Amino acid sequence: MSALTWDEVGVVESTPRRHLTLVPTGDEVATGGLQLTRRGRLAITLVVLALAVIAAVVGVNRAFAAPAAAAPLATVTVASGDTLSAIAAREELNSWRRNYWTSGYEEGWALYAERLMDDLGYLADPADRLGMLDAQSFRAARVIVDIGMHLELEIPADNPFGFHRGERWTPALGLEFMRQHCQMDDAFIRFEVARYLGWPGQAPSYKVGERIWLEARDEAKARHGTDFDLKAFHRAALDLGSIGLDPLRAALARI
Repeated sequence: MSALTWDEVGVVESTPRRHLTLVPTGDEVATGGLQLTRRGRLAITLVVLALAVIAAVVGVNRAFAAPAAAAPLATVTVASGDTLSAIAAREELNSWRRNYWTSGYEEGWALYAERLMDDLGYLADPADRLGMLDAQSFRAARVIVDIGMHLELEIPADNPFGFHRGERWTPALGLEFMRQHCQMDDAFIRFEVARYLGWPGQAPSYKVGERIWLEARDEAKARHGTDFDLKAFHRAALDLGSIGLDPLRAALARI
């Protein structure tokens, strides 16, 4: 990741960078000041780094999920992800728009950015790629759990996992499903399911937003052909600021 420049996603080099800080518990992200005069911060727990050392010694196992996710986490959160989208257009927007936050836009860009870093070759290390794939599995699983729990849907009888066929989704079944499909610490999974219960629709917004960003890029490529400039696309898209998904789709179609 050290070789990555923000110019690769269409952001000028003068944009303030992030400090990386180690903290005892609880990852934390803070954007820089509204005037872009100070750096933001990504705080990563000491536990993640300790697990990285353990994984390097004992090989790939269940504990490996956290360190393997470190590089994908960095791309989602800082290097090209949601904190970048939060500050990239601040010089172009008024104070109200600078503080406006839409989950589908911000988190959709974050997941798009993770895939972008893979496309650019920054997740070529097998451990980094394993972390990305595990994170994708986690995010897909929580879409199912979030929608299922809030709508109390019946679990399809023909689901390929043979998971509680014909039963109704409950928080307990949500926990069980997440444990089966996510290589995460159990305390983290319990926290996530509780989060979905208190914030309906936010977890699926990640994947919906990601799909819009990916589709918009492919459509722009098709429109411009050999004249397509990926950096220019990113710059113009981030200049929109955080907006709703329908306006985002319409605006990206004009780029």
